[in-house]
Amino acid sequence: MTHKIWRFGTVDLPLANAAFDAGSAPSRAGFIPTADGTAFDAWGTAQAGAQYPYDLAVRCEVVEASTATIRTTLDALRGLRGQRLKLYRMMFSDGTAQWAYARLMRVPAQRDWRNVYQQPVDLQFQVLTPWFTAYHGQPWTLDAGESLDTGLYLDTAETHTLSASPTTISLANAGNALAWRVQITVTSGSADMTALNVKVGDCSWTYSGTLYAGDALVVNGDTWRVTNDGADAWSAFDLDAAHVARHWFEIAPGGSTVTVTFTGGS
Repeated sequence: MTHKIWRFGTVDLPLANAAFDAGSAPSRAGFIPTADGTAFDAWGTAQAGAQYPYDLAVRCEVVEASTATIRTTLDALRGLRGQRLKLYRMMFSDGTAQWAYARLMRVPAQRDWRNVYQQPVDLQFQVLTPWFTAYHGQPWTLDAGESLDTGLYLDTAETHTLSASPTTISLANAGNALAWRVQITVTSGSADMTALNVKVGDCSWTYSGTLYAGDALVVNGDTWRVTNDGADAWSAFDLDAAHVARHWFEIAPGGSTVTVTFTGGS
């Protein structure tokens, strides 16, 4: 086995006799039935996207020295039912952690009266996102491999100066799949900025509002939210005719070139 399912939120999972599917998410179906009885493959030669959510069952046993401790542990697991938290897995090869957002849907616990100090538990999760760091490469971590909190990796970020219009920026993707859960922040300098355009690959969008000196425009490609100085700015944001991608901002495996065109901003 390559890894173990290790923690949900801040609760370490019981790992005695644990068993689970260590494979990948399913692919989204792309076949569309046609009138002649055949089917059209909407994906063509492209890689099909992953299907989310998907079910992941973690079967394990609570093994304790007393029935009271078993009850305490089982009650804590039942209390997580319905919560949406980060589900962690740890690589046996190097001890690094990967995580995905998941919701614990059900906690069946079939009881066998002969096993007083063992309680089998079937934790039924719905995995809602990719396993981050597995999908998009390894980000920066602290020396111990974890952040200050609950075994999380720190977010990765790059800062580039818009020294001229247009400015060309190279972005690296050390993973093996498209990275699109990306947030772009553009901060104006000592002068107002207008007519901002950002283009990368098949993604191209324009912000036609005014970004006043010192203010920040935040475009979140994951949540589809646009703010200017913290206020909603969706009405001034528009995908251009050249935009044919599924997401607002995509970084292909290997690397991509971003072109930023703007007026003002010093």
